[in-house]
Amino acid sequence: MKRFTHIFNGKSPIKLMFRIGRGSLWRYNHTLSNTKQNMKKELLILLVAGFITSEAISQEKEISVNEKSNFTAGFKFGYDKNTYAYRTSMDINGFDYYSIEPSFSAGIDFGYFVTKRFRPRIEIEYFYLLYGMNWNYGDDSDFERTLTTVHYFGYNLHLDYGLYMGERLQLFLSPGLMWDVKFHHKFKTFLRDEDDPVSNEYNLLDEKFPTSILGGSLSIPIRIKLNQELKLTLEPDYTIYFRNFQVENDEPYMRMSFKAGVEYTF
Repeated sequence: MKRFTHIFNGKSPIKLMFRIGRGSLWRYNHTLSNTKQNMKKELLILLVAGFITSEAISQEKEISVNEKSNFTAGFKFGYDKNTYAYRTSMDINGFDYYSIEPSFSAGIDFGYFVTKRFRPRIEIEYFYLLYGMNWNYGDDSDFERTLTTVHYFGYNLHLDYGLYMGERLQLFLSPGLMWDVKFHHKFKTFLRDEDDPVSNEYNLLDEKFPTSILGGSLSIPIRIKLNQELKLTLEPDYTIYFRNFQVENDEPYMRMSFKAGVEYTF
């Protein structure tokens, strides 16, 4: 026994084996305790993640049920700012032209949610343009200026895509195609030092405006939910047309609009 005690540095091999066993048991218990704690943490994380996921799915389903495959109808008014919506150079009669801003619009639209985020929308819009013309005949003529009002119907296609689809607030990005068709115009000619127009038509007056014109638009429709069926809508819109207001113009014809209205979901 003494020989074995010398081999194990003066310690009894039985005591040494007991200490080793006790240390192994402590390490096992310690490892088991850490494992249980880690498992508890992982289980808690899984439960929290599962709750968040189920909540997100339920919200998505709720939004999908509320919005998907629904018809919408809207009515809105607009404040418009036109750019180069007049002849920018002097014509052969020596008349020069200038813009009169702002103008206003009103329209209705009908849409259909193909998916919870994508909605094609057709819009029928009324708006008008107003510009002036100086006669520039000096003292040889009593004519001073003519104001021209042009009335249009716009037939527009919008492709709304939802960027943010919250429960109360929804934000879309919407490229579109605009087709404006003139249905009426009116001239008002003023004499010098006169406030009231004397006539609407003169032989020298010409139609210095497009009767039909196409353009591309980009708008950001915003829907604010008032209740399940009724929404408040706001829509800034920018349109650039595929041709100039007059062929002689060098500047592109553009329009900025800000529209506000209501929308009903069927």
